[in-house]
Amino acid sequence: MKETKLIDPFEIKKISKKHPYRMAWTAYSRIMDQYGRYTFVPMMSLAKDFRVQHAFADRGIELEDTAVTSRQSELLMLAVKHTEQYVEPIVEIGSYRGVTSKNIATATKRTMYAIDPYIGYGGWESDMNVFNENVSALENVRHLRATSGQANDKLNEPSFSLIFVDAVHDYSNSWFDFTVWGGRLRSGGLLAMHDVDDFPGTNLACRKFIKTRKDFSLWGYCPNLAVFVKK
Repeated sequence: MKETKLIDPFEIKKISKKHPYRMAWTAYSRIMDQYGRYTFVPMMSLAKDFRVQHAFADRGIELEDTAVTSRQSELLMLAVKHTEQYVEPIVEIGSYRGVTSKNIATATKRTMYAIDPYIGYGGWESDMNVFNENVSALENVRHLRATSGQANDKLNEPSFSLIFVDAVHDYSNSWFDFTVWGGRLRSGGLLAMHDVDDFPGTNLACRKFIKTRKDFSLWGYCPNLAVFVKK
């Protein structure tokens, strides 16, 4: 389907729900999520087209206070280790209660920007309180209480070494996050995408990313988590 102009979905929410532009954009977004359901393809079936360095057959066990499972967490730690050769900061889009934030930041001395507005969509003020408790002892964590688009505008860093996207799981937000933050990744850096199998919109965005971004290659995969390396 033809892509509309890339725009921050949260900026659309500032427009009246009755405005024709917002109504048209909302309809398009819902159509794309439905299209994702009808065309759904498990990421595992696409992994065979790449020389994946790290592949896991199962997700492992569920962990407390996070949707990231034990095997997915292991893959993220491999991503942190692989990018330790770089000095550029790390970005996490969608921090929730700070479990992955803490794990990533503990494994590196690099600055990690944890981006989450805590206005719903998977994270509330109560979740931010838990997040703060989890990362309070980590001097390299910088929390930006902002949306993905706002944080992209605020951060002056020229590039990043590792980006983990685990935010709003529809097509429009996923495509915005993958595209915008993928564009700020350094050569050799890694872009980790969560919920690529459980949410059809995110699955569609990831499949489109694979098809259109030839400067990225699949580096690691665990069911529901895909990690790409930028050439």
